[in-house]
Amino acid sequence: MTTRRLSLLRPGPARAYLASLASAAAALARGPLAALDDFYLVNRAGRWSAAARQAYLLRSPLNQPLFADRVVRAARAVPLRDRMSDRLHRDVLAMLCPGLLGIPLAGTGWNGEPRTPATVLTAPPGPAVADWRRDYGETVADFLRGYVLDHDEASPVFGIVRRRAAEHLLRPPQADRHGAWALATLVALLSGDWLNAREPAGQALLR
Repeated sequence: MTTRRLSLLRPGPARAYLASLASAAAALARGPLAALDDFYLVNRAGRWSAAARQAYLLRSPLNQPLFADRVVRAARAVPLRDRMSDRLHRDVLAMLCPGLLGIPLAGTGWNGEPRTPATVLTAPPGPAVADWRRDYGETVADFLRGYVLDHDEASPVFGIVRRRAAEHLLRPPQADRHGAWALATLVALLSGDWLNAREPAGQALLR
């Protein structure tokens, strides 16, 4: 999972990325669950941060108290087994807003609870919902290909990614669609487009 797309990277960034995995490998000495816990937090923190940023900016100044070091340390001090079982989440909700514990969860109950009518919301039978990230058509494929490849060799993205490898990955029919989205995400981050998504030019590009 960690090295599947290593061939996309230029030698320097590839070496730096492999070196960054050393701490996760060393964590195995503390046990496989602890190593997975570290790896999960490192790989999810970026997504959590981006989601929190957008949520805050919708209605209030940017403030992310849940990313404070003291909060992270306190959360990680809870035994991993308790965090895996949702016990920590339920305990926090019970302290802050007990009424939320009575809201049924979609699809399943809390981890470790049996599936019962009281804790499960079932959807009416029907066709499976398409995954827009993987089941897109040629229009989206063209957009992703153009968005990534419409940069010359001087672009920061091609200081990290090998252009020829990117061209190969984005060639129709784009068998590695997660990889295509990853390249587009990297371009958006390096170009700063993600900071200007509401501007008319960005909206026109997405249309």
